[in-house]
Amino acid sequence: MNKVTVLPCQFDDCVGYDLQINDHDATVYDFLLALDEFAAENIADCRGCDGCCWERAPLTIGDIPRLATLLPPSPYPCHAVVGAFGTLSIEDGVVDIMLRRREDSSCSFLDREGRFCTSHATRTFVCRSHYCMPKSGRLQDLRGAYVNAGIDELVRQLLAEEAAGAEVWLTGKIDPEDYPANPLTGMDEPMQVRIRDIVEPELWEELLEE
Repeated sequence: MNKVTVLPCQFDDCVGYDLQINDHDATVYDFLLALDEFAAENIADCRGCDGCCWERAPLTIGDIPRLATLLPPSPYPCHAVVGAFGTLSIEDGVVDIMLRRREDSSCSFLDREGRFCTSHATRTFVCRSHYCMPKSGRLQDLRGAYVNAGIDELVRQLLAEEAAGAEVWLTGKIDPEDYPANPLTGMDEPMQVRIRDIVEPELWEELLEE
């Protein structure tokens, strides 16, 4: 049995998708693999549909290794990726980092004429875990938990790169104590984090329920 199962879920007026954790060591990467399997069996090819390419897409620390493969090697990979593909803003000490959008709000990776993602193989966690179908509450909450931890860790890594000599974007503008270490800290492959390590105990128990 797979460590994570993604399955159809009946809502009031349509079918969506839900998940169930089958192994206490299941990772976020296992969740994404289960989503890929579900999509292959239940969802038509998205090529030619750009319905989700006009929405805000947060960048997380887990997206950096994949997007970095599109760029020359850099001693400051987080700065390189955010500088090339993202936008960063600070409001009241809170940092928001997301994929860059054009003036018409489309994602910068969208081929608007062909209506397909030009970086599909390296798309972000938010994009990989979204389909144009309703999601169960527990699946939504898992996505949110990873995004929150992933943005916080990306901020920590940007600060660390600045301390090592990268261009200053955040140092002196935010309080580093607002971004403490979390389960993604120090991981070479942040999507290999165990799901139970990033969610609240109540949500973990819910994710185990059939």
